[in-house]
Amino acid sequence: MRLLIANARADGWTGFIRHRKVLQYTDAQGREITARQVQEAVECKRVLFAVHGYRTENEKAEDAYDRWQGKLSGCGYEVMIGFRWPGGWARAAFALSQRRTDEAGRHMATAIAQTQLADHVTVMAHSLGADVTLHGWQAVRAFSPQFSAAWKRTVFVAPAIPWDAELPPNSTVCYSPNDGALKWYGRRHLWTRKAMGLHGPKPGLVARREKFEGDHSDYFDDARFLEVLS
Repeated sequence: MRLLIANARADGWTGFIRHRKVLQYTDAQGREITARQVQEAVECKRVLFAVHGYRTENEKAEDAYDRWQGKLSGCGYEVMIGFRWPGGWARAAFALSQRRTDEAGRHMATAIAQTQLADHVTVMAHSLGADVTLHGWQAVRAFSPQFSAAWKRTVFVAPAIPWDAELPPNSTVCYSPNDGALKWYGRRHLWTRKAMGLHGPKPGLVARREKFEGDHSDYFDDARFLEVLS
């Protein structure tokens, strides 16, 4: 599975404040590639578009996506696009990061637009990346219907969003009542509604529900999750 990185954030501590205004694509070696090269790489391919959660850039995002690529390589995807966004660098910044998801979602929509020649795109969003993805879906639909044509499916993994949030069509929600990270934030009253990654989607929401028993990031090592993603 080939790995591409869609950069929508500045590096280092200033990345939380100084957001990139132009989306930049690079390959797994960090070399910049053009929009046309991205389109050629995904044309007629099955693409996994991955959106990291809060604090992922504490370690190089490329390294995190490289690990995901290794764990998910048997799921039938030919290209992984790892989307980088400024998700904060400390627990105290979680609420601030929540306020950046709207802007990050607009950058995500720009990145998704480059995949319109793909045969099938599954968006996999982890933790607070789920909120980025919801904003991205709204922005994609506002751009043009053709940009969302390849976006066939969304898999939310431990989504740090309210359990009654509106989801894109054909969504799967992977959640766990043992999610320590979401329990931590819930105890500090940062959620005014139940977290979807802890309780699953609110009854009545149209979504496929997949209940797990592990912690916040255990999904990627679970054979059953690989089957769900496939």
